Amino acid sequence: MKNVKVCPLCGSTVDSDSNFCEYCGYSLKESTSETGKTDEPVQFDEEEAAPQFDKPDRPALHDRGTGIQPEKKYNGILIAAGVVIAATVIAVCIFVMGNHGKTGQDMLEDKNPVFTGEAENGSESSFYEEGMTADSYESSDISAVEEKILDIRNQYNQIMAGYDSGIYSTYAINAETISCWDGSELVMISAGRDDSYDMDRSFYYADGELIFAYYEADCSYRFYFDNGELIRVRYCRNASDTLNAVNYDDPADWGEWPGNLKMHSSMFVQEAAQVKKYMDVSSGDSILPNSSTTYLSMSDLNGLTKEECRIARNEIFARHGRMFDDETLQAYFKQFEWYEPTIAPENFTDNLLNDYELKNLDLIIAYEKEKGYR
Repeated sequence: MKNVKVCPLCGSTVDSDSNFCEYCGYSLKESTSETGKTDEPVQFDEEEAAPQFDKPDRPALHDRGTGIQPEKKYNGILIAAGVVIAATVIAVCIFVMGNHGKTGQDMLEDKNPVFTGEAENGSESSFYEEGMTADSYESSDISAVEEKILDIRNQYNQIMAGYDSGIYSTYAINAETISCWDGSELVMISAGRDDSYDMDRSFYYADGELIFAYYEADCSYRFYFDNGELIRVRYCRNASDTLNAVNYDDPADWGEWPGNLKMHSSMFVQEAAQVKKYMDVSSGDSILPNSSTTYLSMSDLNGLTKEECRIARNEIFARHGRMFDDETLQAYFKQFEWYEPTIAPENFTDNLLNDYELKNLDLIIAYEKEKGYR
């Protein structure tokens, strides 16, 4: 039979051979009181009913006020907890230090498949923050790269001032993209997001060379060029928080950006030049000069004959270089300077047409049906 005893402080029943109460920590050893009497805990057989006491609320260890230390197992728990907390703090510090300066391209690779670089240690070199000029810095702090960046920013500001004042000729390449020209010189292309690319893109040119490009989604990228070559990428995790951007001047951090930027720019420049050439030369040689750049209405078609509707439909294809099996149509378009027959009929697809053109083709066909031409 196992003996038990009752703690005289909290009334808990414990083993008779325990030296401390496992509930309140009170010493169960025989002790001598101030009167000289020995306080000996009452012992009961395990099968006897030990008297029950109302147990007081158990305060935290540091609040007990009994002057009695807890058993060693409590000390061990406290030590172990302290070790765990210290290890956690050290791990957090290492993580923060190790991730300082990362570009967050892990997020951008999903959103922007063009970005495949491994940039993680951007050089946070000095840079003229938004709205600042060279006067804000000591001249000795301005490196050669910074001088080039400042020159690019000045050129960009001039382009935007010209755009805002309306001095440039503007041509719509498609529903999301426009090009701006200063006479015969291309100065800007602005392309909105579409099904194939989930970022707004803008390209800026001077003397026929790309000098600056800007890509924006939730984050943003600024690309600076000197003599057509990339010299800096400036990344901002939050597009609206431009003061917390990081500069990347090391080409090793750029990944495939340089090649992809040139590819995008070249594609847009080619399309912009083609649209401008057509619009400049063919305004007097087309039935519907704006059918590739504007959504037309039925009122724009009023009075067109059956043959004029036929030409109006096919001139949309002719602008993209489509050749025609119909000898009459081929001869008709061949007389114009803007027509460059390069695509055989069997190789031409509607994927080459922009949204304006597709919608206007449907409109012309509807008009032909309404007039009984089809």
